[in-house]
Amino acid sequence: MADHFSKPVYTPQAPKHGVCAGVVLKRISITRARLRYWVATGIVSPTIVGHGTRAWQCFTPEDVEHLRRVKWLLDKGLTLRAAAKNAHRVPVLEERRRLAEMPTPKYAPGETPEPWDL
Repeated sequence: MADHFSKPVYTPQAPKHGVCAGVVLKRISITRARLRYWVATGIVSPTIVGHGTRAWQCFTPEDVEHLRRVKWLLDKGLTLRAAAKNAHRVPVLEERRRLAEMPTPKYAPGETPEPWDL
């Protein structure tokens, strides 16, 4: 009797192919139906990786960041078409966090900062 646990396990999260759809769903907090729709409409084009009769959609880190930007724009009120078209203009998540944490200079109304204050 063959031990079925000794067979090699193929995972859809192989680093050379990117991450699978399930990981993307968790990282971006979207539904599977929404991800399928975005793939169907061409917002992102995952790589199809298969073994035997199984196949997985694998997304590169660039794909994941693009989807994160699209979702962020959708949350801000843009349409899907506008969000997909302008996603490249959104700063990377780390850059957005850095900019949000920067202190803003305090000036009196009507007062302009001196060049050495900038």
